[in-house]
Amino acid sequence: MKRVFTVMCILFAMSLASFAAADQATEVKSMVQKAVATYKEKGRDYTLKLINSTSGPFRKGELYVYATDLDGNVLAHPANRELIGRNQQKLVDAKGKPFAQELLDIAKTGTSGWVEYSWLRVGEKEPTPKRAYMESIPGENIAFSAGYYVR
Repeated sequence: MKRVFTVMCILFAMSLASFAAADQATEVKSMVQKAVATYKEKGRDYTLKLINSTSGPFRKGELYVYATDLDGNVLAHPANRELIGRNQQKLVDAKGKPFAQELLDIAKTGTSGWVEYSWLRVGEKEPTPKRAYMESIPGENIAFSAGYYVR
């Protein structure tokens, strides 16, 4: 009986984690799409100002939107302002995966998509799986992205 209860608890915890990840994926995609819509409606300067705000509409806890140009230069980043102006094109994850280039490849097609990679979460010692969503605006030299830790 204890074994069945333990298995049921594990399965329940796994399903909760799956729902939480799905909720975060939906939230991340929604935040990026709102940044795109804001850009189209209010323009570049206004959107970048909102993104750079540490408590603005594009920051929710550890989730946030950042903006780059299609060459990989960071235009706005609410979590780390020191990244603004830096080129992230050659950035690789903890396993050497060129995830930043993969995100830029998506942006350059004028479409949207997801990239999975491993990243060191603040306060942890081992890299954690992360997913990032990237969306660009066709004809514009800008893309918006946000990500979440899978667990």
